Amino acid sequence: MAKSKKSSAPAKAAGKNTKQIKLGIALMMPLILVLGVIPLVVHMQLVPISADVQPFWKENYATDFFSYYKSRLLILTAIYMV
Repeated sequence: MAKSKKSSAPAKAAGKNTKQIKLGIALMMPLILVLGVIPLVVHMQLVPISADVQPFWKENYATDFFSYYKSRLLILTAIYMV
């Protein structure tokens, strides 16, 4: 008698599901990074002050806790998404 093709169908479907799960995780990583990790990035960056602004500033540098490293990580995430 002819063999039934029912036994191979679930195996193919299971392989397809694991590929979809891996692809779904790869597509969700930028979103997880933007929403979960980037807000936690806080590191002080010393920004030098130009000579034009120095008369109005107390020091020769300004401190930036939030924007510099977050912007770098956001740019890398955007490059990955493209």
